[in-house]
Amino acid sequence: MALEIIYFDIRGKAEPLRLICAQGGLEFKDTRLTKDQFVEMKSNGELPYKQLPALKVGSETMLVQSAAIARYLGKKAGLYPTDDDILAAKIDAIVDQENDLFCGYVCMNYPERYGFGGLLKDTENSSIVLSVFAITILQQNIAFKPCNRNGLERVQHGCHS
Repeated sequence: MALEIIYFDIRGKAEPLRLICAQGGLEFKDTRLTKDQFVEMKSNGELPYKQLPALKVGSETMLVQSAAIARYLGKKAGLYPTDDDILAAKIDAIVDQENDLFCGYVCMNYPERYGFGGLLKDTENSSIVLSVFAITILQQNIAFKPCNRNGLERVQHGCHS
């Protein structure tokens, strides 16, 4: 079945999808949209949730949400466990952690989109939020990394397989 990853001409949220395809040997069409093309696709109702990245599967199915697409591609490529629910849940937790972290970043950079309006347009407020994000939030969220099937260990302790 033909696969087409649709995104902007940047790495962004589609790059992990491209890497999954490359690592798993999945052939895909890499469609890079301009802003005008994206607006047109949104207006025409071609994009569920009016968002990118999107994955067109065959001629009819359009999948969205990068984590859902990653799981789908991972299964197709044999990179995502289909017979080990615990391992699959641990992989999902890593993806969800990235989503949690990215949410703060996106809200900080696109405040109007999330109801913060002019609140973060103010230089002082924006500096405070950026500082807290960089010093506190990032450090809390990247202090752990996956080491093996048995769980997580602190980065400073190293990983043991």
